[in-house]
Amino acid sequence: MRLHKKLIEIIAFNIVNHLIEKEFMDCSNRESVIEHIEKIIVDELSLEDKLDEEVRQILSQYSTQIQKDNIDYHEMFRKIKRIKAKERNIIL
Repeated sequence: MRLHKKLIEIIAFNIVNHLIEKEFMDCSNRESVIEHIEKIIVDELSLEDKLDEEVRQILSQYSTQIQKDNIDYHEMFRKIKRIKAKERNIIL
């Protein structure tokens, strides 16, 4: 995962506090809401991690061709990731 657990906690805490300060939500159980937002963030990041792994597997199947044709691996990674994300309605 790209973000450390403590950073995810801070982000979730700040989101909830901001929403409460701006009066977009009234919260009787702030900790529960923070934990729920943390879970959502972790789930979304895990989804992207799985997508990255799938793209790596696809590219590994073509590693010889990529080297032979002198294709930029990172550029190809980004292109395939965008295509796969679009197919699955994942917002990056």
